[in-house]
Amino acid sequence: MDAVIAAVGESAARSLMHVYASSRIFIPTAANLDGNHPVARVLGMPLAHKLCAELGGGYLAIPTPESLSNDMRSEQIYRRWRAGRTTRQLARDYAISERRVQQILKREINEQVDD
Repeated sequence: MDAVIAAVGESAARSLMHVYASSRIFIPTAANLDGNHPVARVLGMPLAHKLCAELGGGYLAIPTPESLSNDMRSEQIYRRWRAGRTTRQLARDYAISERRVQQILKREINEQVDD
């Protein structure tokens, strides 16, 4: 969803999540976009055109708002850990177990290596 947010902004991305959560939707190229396309109906033509110009020509998986919130929480935990917070402090801050913090950090570290 980061690419969608970059293309059309957080508010528009949330509108897509609200309507199409847990779905895959086809994003046409900008040249093939018309006002009847579902994305155009949700976002309006100007924002739909921006999205299609950036990401058009394929399918886009739309997460649920809950999964996006979990991803953002995980990234925040990773950043705070890098800044010096301990796993025990993070577990207390987020009301999760220390083991869960360790699992999140392991996944985030592996994602950083893959990038």
